[in-house]
Amino acid sequence: MRLGRRSTLLLVFTDLVLINLALVGAYYMRYELKWFVEVGFSARLSDYAPFAIILSVLLPVAFKLDGVYSGRRGQSWFDQMYAIVNATAKGTIVLLALTFGFRPLVYSRLLFLEAAVLIVFLTGVSRLVKGFVEARLRRRGIGVDRVL
Repeated sequence: MRLGRRSTLLLVFTDLVLINLALVGAYYMRYELKWFVEVGFSARLSDYAPFAIILSVLLPVAFKLDGVYSGRRGQSWFDQMYAIVNATAKGTIVLLALTFGFRPLVYSRLLFLEAAVLIVFLTGVSRLVKGFVEARLRRRGIGVDRVL
């Protein structure tokens, strides 16, 4: 079942919210909880706003190019996760390349890797929930194509 235009826009919007939520979560893990390696400097969440904007543009484009929004019939959750992991890895590599190119002193590059893991996790959970909701609707006859 191909996704309708509204469903795809809703999915993109949900992904944007989850991408930014993952960045905030990674910031919290990095600077408040101080997981993994101790940070030798302090940065505000607002210091990461340019990267949130870059990720908000870059990842949906990467998701589109890797077929995350294709909505092909018979696509399993693992197929979707493979595309999400691929696109997120590509976007993170581009983001890390930008930070190495500009060499900002206040940014933790480990935060971007933590954000990538959270993005994959959150979007994976959202696809799992979406699959359960669609299966439940199909059992009620909603969204079922009747073909001879």
